[in-house]
Amino acid sequence: MQNVVLIDGTEAAAYRQAGHAVAALYHQLSFERLSLEPDESLGEFFLERSTLAGWESLSKEQQEAELILILAGELAQKKAKGRKEVKRMGIEAMWVVEVLGNLEGSEEIAKAYYWYLSLKAQALLDQPYVWEVTQKIAQQLLENRTLSFHHIKQVWHRADAQPREYILKEAASPDPSVSENGQTTGIQYAFS
Repeated sequence: MQNVVLIDGTEAAAYRQAGHAVAALYHQLSFERLSLEPDESLGEFFLERSTLAGWESLSKEQQEAELILILAGELAQKKAKGRKEVKRMGIEAMWVVEVLGNLEGSEEIAKAYYWYLSLKAQALLDQPYVWEVTQKIAQQLLENRTLSFHHIKQVWHRADAQPREYILKEAASPDPSVSENGQTTGIQYAFS
């Protein structure tokens, strides 16, 4: 059973915006500011951008980065509430499927591609240092209602040393697929 955390609408919106922001920073996408104002959603900005002429000319990697940014908001909100699984698509997710359908020309491929990008967005948020930055940005957004891109980048860069710490800690950990006597435990990990 999952631990569900009760958060109010404003806090949920802060986590949603923070999720968009960390995905943007991770993929080196810039934006002007992050805000809790209803008409200034970062996810909606990138959604609207995906419908503009010329978006199709972006590289596949750039398109994926922008779509992951859009999906990361809803996933961060769910993670903050203690809900990891996605039972139904939110409006941003449905819009992503529509954009993918236009790009790929097939609803089936669009849905499969959506799930792939959702998994990538979830994997990003599940990195401990990324989630910590998400929480810090959400908290600062609750305190200030609007944060500049420069301010958010500073929060990200203060945590920049942490990825190396986590990687070093993981590298120092023994291989979980091999027991102390050298026998395989049957636990296997796949990395992309």
